[in-house]
Amino acid sequence: MNYLLDTDPAQRDDTPPDPLAVLRAANPNLEAESMPEALMELGSVTEAIVYRWLFWPDVLEIHGAIIVDLYGAGQEEIERRMSAARSSPRFDNTIEKWARIVDSFNYFEISTLFTRWCGPQDSREDVQLALAATLVPPWRAKIENTFPGTLATAQIAAPDPDLGVCIEVVQGPAFQLPDDFT
Repeated sequence: MNYLLDTDPAQRDDTPPDPLAVLRAANPNLEAESMPEALMELGSVTEAIVYRWLFWPDVLEIHGAIIVDLYGAGQEEIERRMSAARSSPRFDNTIEKWARIVDSFNYFEISTLFTRWCGPQDSREDVQLALAATLVPPWRAKIENTFPGTLATAQIAAPDPDLGVCIEVVQGPAFQLPDDFT
């Protein structure tokens, strides 16, 4: 599959899988006819608490870059890691190198989000794509809610056979090398 969730429909060459169909394939005994019914049948109050973070993660602005802090590292730790990368002899104060550093914090492999897998269906591309397509709209909303007017956005990354389905946060056209990084 090669599905990019983007504002330009011309970039789409497939549609995301139906989440209810994905759930039915993974849970053959599912009787739900709608996603709200599936939530009632499969979900629990306790399990729901942890998923708030997945759908509404912290979003930070660090040196002019928008970072989705999905792993909870926090502002200070991300700044420390960025400074360490900047101190590397391979960093040459170009926008390309700076973008690589920022991108390294904003690229999320769906297959690595969880350590507990419910079975082989969790490794299927259509299942991971269904989750990615479900996460992108709230991440976009969180970015816009936290930083109104920003041009940074979340999207499903171009397919990568080595990494599988990924979500990336891309910076807007005004993205530049920060003054305090030269």
